[in-house]
Amino acid sequence: MQALALTLELLGIGLLALLARRLLHGAWRTRATFVLKAYLTMRVMWLILFHEHEGLTVYEVLGDRIQALDLWTFVGFTLAATAIKLVGIGASITRWILMLRGQGIDLPVRHIVGAFFTGRFLGTFLPSTLGLDGYKLYDAARFSGRSVEVSTATLVEKLLGLSGIFGTFLIALPFGISIFGDYAPVLALIGVPIALTPLGLVVAAFFWPGPALVRFIVQRLPLPTFHRTLERVAEGATAYSRHKALLLGAWGLSLVSHFMTAAMYYFTARALGVRADSAGFWDVTFASSIQIFATVISPFTIAGEGIRELAQGLLLQNQMTFAVAAASGLLGFLAAEAPTLLGAIPWIVRGESYRPARCLVDGTQVDYEAARRAASDFGLGAPEGGAEGQPDPMFPRITRGTRLGLAAGLYAGLLIGFGEASYLLFLGKVTDEAQVFWAAPLAYGLLLGLAGGIGGAALGVLPIPRLAMERWIPALGFAACLVPFSLVATVFFLYRDFYGEKLPPVALLAAVVGIHAVAALVLLAAVRLLAATRLRRGFATRVAVPAFLMCVLLAGGVNARFGPAPPTTSEPRPIAAHLTNLPNLLLVIVDTLRADALSIYGGSGVETPTLDRLAGEGSVFRAAFAQASWTKPSIASILTSLYPSSHQAVLKPSRLPDSVVTLAEALSAFGYTTGGIVTNINLSPSFNFQQGFDEYRYLTPD
Repeated sequence: MQALALTLELLGIGLLALLARRLLHGAWRTRATFVLKAYLTMRVMWLILFHEHEGLTVYEVLGDRIQALDLWTFVGFTLAATAIKLVGIGASITRWILMLRGQGIDLPVRHIVGAFFTGRFLGTFLPSTLGLDGYKLYDAARFSGRSVEVSTATLVEKLLGLSGIFGTFLIALPFGISIFGDYAPVLALIGVPIALTPLGLVVAAFFWPGPALVRFIVQRLPLPTFHRTLERVAEGATAYSRHKALLLGAWGLSLVSHFMTAAMYYFTARALGVRADSAGFWDVTFASSIQIFATVISPFTIAGEGIRELAQGLLLQNQMTFAVAAASGLLGFLAAEAPTLLGAIPWIVRGESYRPARCLVDGTQVDYEAARRAASDFGLGAPEGGAEGQPDPMFPRITRGTRLGLAAGLYAGLLIGFGEASYLLFLGKVTDEAQVFWAAPLAYGLLLGLAGGIGGAALGVLPIPRLAMERWIPALGFAACLVPFSLVATVFFLYRDFYGEKLPPVALLAAVVGIHAVAALVLLAAVRLLAATRLRRGFATRVAVPAFLMCVLLAGGVNARFGPAPPTTSEPRPIAAHLTNLPNLLLVIVDTLRADALSIYGGSGVETPTLDRLAGEGSVFRAAFAQASWTKPSIASILTSLYPSSHQAVLKPSRLPDSVVTLAEALSAFGYTTGGIVTNINLSPSFNFQQGFDEYRYLTPD
């Protein structure tokens, strides 16, 4: 009920945000949006602080821990965290200076430092990095008059910043990924290609192929209203390719900035009394690089509050408990923001009449009044006409983009759902779970439909003409929803089903990634061509939604007609004469229960009175050993009296061979009526564990 109430609350906030954007205008819309984000921020923090862990709330755990802290330890490590963050801030300021100089803009260092701290101060009250990025852009543009060039510098800086976050992730990964335990290889396999993508974009845009690629993309963007501006953006981006040393320096500073921010959280954890042997430097730095990324991309809360603490708590809860990890995230925010509150000083002191000591553009001092006027002109000029027409107003664009993206996501979900169900059927895993044929497409369709709708709405913000939207959004949405999910699923199934939960060969992984990259390009081109014909009507929600529901219902009908019949209870056989005086046999297996957790084997902390009574009245085997470390092969050995090397049920897709004799078959041959009830998927009839039982039921999770 609590989860349902929270979901409804979040949906209500989203609905209010949409109504505010639809019904309010100007300052009132801004105020309403700010109030909703402030409420969401406080709500998330409340949920974190009063989250119960082992009967105690995070707030209570923190209160007890803080009282036990040594004051000088707390102060010393907190000051160290602040000092490290200031080093990162210094790197960010230097990077911004280099980005402006790459566009031929030279402002005094003192002025940029003041503007930077003002932006950080304002960013304390705004989502993500919006305050810092927005104020820096505004400040440099109003004094230089080069709005487009400063915007280009900001975009390139964001790309470098993203590569700096992922660079920190890659540096810390070999030393810190152990925090994910058995999932570390899979996460490394997925995370490394993602982390290399921003660096690849930097290389492609500014080194090779370089400016030619940027111009090729810009000339083909469906934004006729902004063609002149985009030409200036392309020229601005090309400028950095002529200053490669400057660009490399800016990238290095991005790495320093984000590495220092991630490292800062190690010291805030130490300030809270966390020992280095339980949460090492690289553990915390690696986890914090992921947390920083989550905070940067989150537009939902003010200054990332709540998201930061939640991510840090989830990532490091095994090293320092959820409460302490979340508190270290909050303390990191406070340690980083304390010095930036000084940004209020230049914001107040620098009035309307303030001018920096100099502002050189291409070596020439600007006229500040002329620069102010030029800053408001993004080079749009008169809108260019064209066959594709002019964009609709924003709200109709967002609505249309949402509908097109939703349709693309629904179709992608159908393909992924049916594909996964077919694969499981091929492995023989769904012989008794045929409902997967309608449940998987329904689940994937709803999930990817939502993702596609959000992506389409985001693209709808851009001033794209209607015809261009109808051609591009379905293609982008379909490829973006289908290919990444397919790639992750393929790698996962290779890892689990074909390589015994070990990493597949690098050559095979490279081939899989290459095939999916080619598939993405083919899908993008094919769907865009289809969207240029009358078939684009299939991406209208009035067609896509009924088509999606019809496919799911059809799959459900096929399942009902040809799927397995519900289990029936057979009449028990008469008791054979030679069994009259023999006992009934009951085998109870508790999965993944360690012997040393039970009092009969010397454990403590878990009360098991019934087991203790049975042990007192019967026999206890103290030299019994499991034949495998996980469910399927271990239970198969119990039921067959064979080693795993003999019964061969050792992999995720493995089935119990028909050739082996099970305990149920032996008892049945002796005259017993046998029955089994299991709740673990590894023991379901899909893997032939029902072999020999007169009645066998796998109870699926509710």
